[in-house]
Amino acid sequence: MPPLSVAAEGIAIAGALEPSHSIAGDVFDYAIDEGVAHLAIADATGHDLTAALTGAVVLGAYRSVRRRQVGLMATVAEIDQALEDAAPDTYATGIFAELDTRAGTFRYTVAGHPAPLLMRDGKIVKSLEGGRRILLGFPGREVPVATEALEPGDWIVLYTDGIVEARSARGRMFGLERLINLLQRCAANRQSAPESLRRIVHQVLEHQQGVLQDDATIVLVQWMTALEHRMETP
Repeated sequence: MPPLSVAAEGIAIAGALEPSHSIAGDVFDYAIDEGVAHLAIADATGHDLTAALTGAVVLGAYRSVRRRQVGLMATVAEIDQALEDAAPDTYATGIFAELDTRAGTFRYTVAGHPAPLLMRDGKIVKSLEGGRRILLGFPGREVPVATEALEPGDWIVLYTDGIVEARSARGRMFGLERLINLLQRCAANRQSAPESLRRIVHQVLEHQQGVLQDDATIVLVQWMTALEHRMETP
């Protein structure tokens, strides 16, 4: 995994993954390079060592292609092929995105994954439902790319289903509504990206009494909020 948080002028990114010290099939990654923030999150099918290996293949392929700067369509196509080459019938969901850190243009593709959330003026205003395609691991399939124009102060939230599908002892799911309420409270309190995720992960773990039924990952991007200045070096 990359460092759990990073800040540059105009942007802050933070990611959290649970379980943080054992095998997991979830992965996330990011990089900021020449005015573009590259973002990825993926969830391998299954909950065992095979899922962890699948996640590693996705992450390795993503980083390899990202460094060549060939764009989102080629990135996803090569991840599809890498999964096919590593082990047929191995799949994952994922989101791969690029954010122009100057203009606020957010380009993304969603492969069978929960849609990103867009927060504006302290409220989740919509799920970004464009750029949809089937799971990763099917070479030759179309890779649509959607575009969203961000406004200064916007937050983008990527997450895996282990966040919203976390279940209490009584079987009640954590749910999207609870996640949205937490995000909005963090925005109202002008919390930095890492502090926002710390609070959300704490609530997800508390909801299921610390016993995870699935990997749970969340990545938060704050664009032109000035909150990056509140992030301190440990």
